[in-house]
Amino acid sequence: MTMNIEAYKGVIFDMDGVIIDSEPVYMHKQEIFMRMKNFDIRNNVLYKLVGKSRRESFKLLQSQIPNFYQDENIYLHEYQDFWKDFNVNYKRIENVGIRESLDFCKCNGLKIALASSSSKETIIRVLNELELFNFFDVIVSGDDFKESKPNPEIYIDTLKKMNLKNSECFAIEDSTVGIQAAKGAGLFVIAKEDNRFGFDQSSADHIIYDINLKAVFDVK
Repeated sequence: MTMNIEAYKGVIFDMDGVIIDSEPVYMHKQEIFMRMKNFDIRNNVLYKLVGKSRRESFKLLQSQIPNFYQDENIYLHEYQDFWKDFNVNYKRIENVGIRESLDFCKCNGLKIALASSSSKETIIRVLNELELFNFFDVIVSGDDFKESKPNPEIYIDTLKKMNLKNSECFAIEDSTVGIQAAKGAGLFVIAKEDNRFGFDQSSADHIIYDINLKAVFDVK
């Protein structure tokens, strides 16, 4: 399947799993934290955390883990403290082709946005370390919403900030909840294939193995 670049005025990127291959790293971090706190967590629960904000993750963990934290603020404070000592080399987990694809979008006059359930602090850290910050015209984080993906609100808000209609823009996602959120906002969705975490990518309009937008649009 090839697409016509001239049909679009903008693109919205997810971050975790699309710009960086962060899910295995974050899952490992969550598993270590839970073990340190003497909570038993299984892979089927860890997989459900992928694509969720910290607040949504807390709700899920509270429903799945016996005797888990009752106070969300205490959990977030202790988890954030743990995060400070858990350094991630984002350059090592940058997805192949992302830099070239961002450059391709910029050269073809597309507005470029980032819509991620991660915190604004994490987003800025990642983009600065990868030296990708200047590619983005709009950056929207999960901090701004009560509910994270699959709620489409983050995509609807991003489109407003881009001053574009959903028909003028496409999204790049990977997780089940991310794809659902983008589709819920009426966007054409390209999914980066990932078979490691039980994602359901069947509702995506197009699936790619690598982030290579030049190949998707068949531009010479």
